[in-house]
Amino acid sequence: MDLRINDLMAEVLRLGASDLHIGVGHYPCLRIDGELRPFPDLHPLEREDVEKLISEILKPAQLESFHQNHELDFSFTYRGTDGKAARFRGNCFYEMGNLALALRLIPIRIRTLQELGLPKCLQGVTEQHRGLFLVTGPTGHGKTTTLAALIDEINRNRQDHIVTI
Repeated sequence: MDLRINDLMAEVLRLGASDLHIGVGHYPCLRIDGELRPFPDLHPLEREDVEKLISEILKPAQLESFHQNHELDFSFTYRGTDGKAARFRGNCFYEMGNLALALRLIPIRIRTLQELGLPKCLQGVTEQHRGLFLVTGPTGHGKTTTLAALIDEINRNRQDHIVTI
């Protein structure tokens, strides 16, 4: 079977998954409703499979950086056969000496603070003109979504210099 990263990402969208996990010696897995589920009808991946999948989404400079640093964070836009776009955040890394890749689906449309059901006191944060605001928490609990809503709220109401780390 000729495994392609675009086919795997299409399944992420079709099945409503939030994440795609790929690693040597493992079945490709999707995170659906917080639970990791292996792809049906696929085999555990060999090193060559993972190298090929990673090389399909990284630009040459990114691939070189990954080989030098053994870790790379990146983002990209996937365009499906239907023409619809989806944003992904990715991390290539080594896990116990083996190649691995984790992709997280990032919503294209930024939801508002109200749509997210966040406390009204966060509106006050967007009205501050200086200071440090930390958003912390475990993976998959909405840090990026919350920050996107806060930054979008600021950008809709004024021009300011915002630094995120």
